[in-house]
Amino acid sequence: EVPDEAFMVLGLQSGALQGVKGIARYHPAFDHFS
Repeated sequence: EVPDEAFMVLGLQSGALQGVKGIARYHPAFDHFS
């Protein structure tokens, strides 16, 4: 179990993530890593 604070997003352009919120999900190709 990993705390939510362990995952962050970095916007590569200034303001790119302003006002954005939600849940990011990995592509199914990564399912076998869980």
